[in-house]
Parts: sequence; structure tokens; C-alpha cells
Amino acid sequence: MLGLCLFIGGCATYEPVQKGYAGATAKLEDSVVSDGGRCASFFFLEAYDGHDLQNALTITERRNQGSGLAMTVEDYSRLVPPQEAVFRLKGRTHCAAPIIEAANTIYMIEGDVKFAPQGDGRYAIKGELRDDYSAVWVEDLSTGKQRGNKLVVKGSTALNRGTLLLLGEGAAKPSNQKVEEIPPP
Repeated sequence: MLGLCLFIGGCATYEPVQKGYAGATAKLEDSVVSDGGRCASFFFLEAYDGHDLQNALTITERRNQGSGLAMTVEDYSRLVPPQEAVFRLKGRTHCAAPIIEAANTIYMIEGDVKFAPQGDGRYAIKGELRDDYSAVWVEDLSTGKQRGNKLVVKGSTALNRGTLLLLGEGAAKPSNQKVEEIPPP
């Protein structure tokens, strides 16, 4: 019985807007830039006020299990209450299969941004992943303006391929990576 409870509880996903909430909400979308089917750059909300969330990357991984060397990217968005919160943003390259990731450079940037969405607002998590520069931020879709701090790394955010395959992304991050926070202009 305990195992069943743990299994069912492990499948539950936290939602920033709890069931029964009747107030205003804002929509926060993840964004993805695909290379055409094998790899993509995902920019997403990983956690809200310390709670892990579903996102475009987790949905894409789940729906593409067993698809071999091809990947269909899945969009994802969620509603958030119009109040200040800590948003854990992440930008990461992801490929359809580990063998493809072993042959490509996988970039990752992550960090916390604090901001207060406006009721009925529409926002998207945007970013860039390059060898010499990576960034992730929240953008107001009605104005095109940055909301909260922009997280920036000047230099490479490439993960160590061997360590990534053996121990996962947490151990594969460069140890000298310094994330700068750039306030909105």
C-alpha cells in the first residue's frame, strides 16, 4: 500500500494556480528552438517558488520515448497567479537520443528570477545558447520587454559530454560558470 501511495504521489505535478483558485491569472509559456528534428534548445520554467513543474522539455521527453533518433517538440504553458514569486528558469539543449547528445555540444544555463506577473498577462521564457554566450529571461509578449533579471553567462555553458552521459547534467556543469543577473532596461 505504501509503495502504491509513493508511486501515485510521484506522478503528481505541482501547479502554480491551485484547484479552486478564482482570481486573475497570467499565462507563462516555455519556448523551443528546434534544429529540425534531432536536437532543440529548450527555454522553460523548471520550478515555481521551489516546486518542480512540468515543462516543454519533460513533456517532449515523455512523448518521444521510443521514437529513436527523431524528436517531435511539444509546446507547454501554465497559468501563474499575479504575485511576486521565484521562477527557476532553465535553458538547455536536448537531443532525441543519448547517442546524439554524445556527438553534439549540449549547453545549459539556469537560475532564479523574481518578478510579479500582471493579471491577464502573457509571458514567455526566451533564451540563447551559444558557445561564447548563453542567456535566459522572461519576456512580456504584449510589449516584448524583459521582466525580472536576465540570466547571462559570457563564455561557454557546454556540459562535459562524458560526465553528462555517466552522471547526469548536475555533475556535467562547468565549475567556473558565473551567471550574471542583468536587470530589465
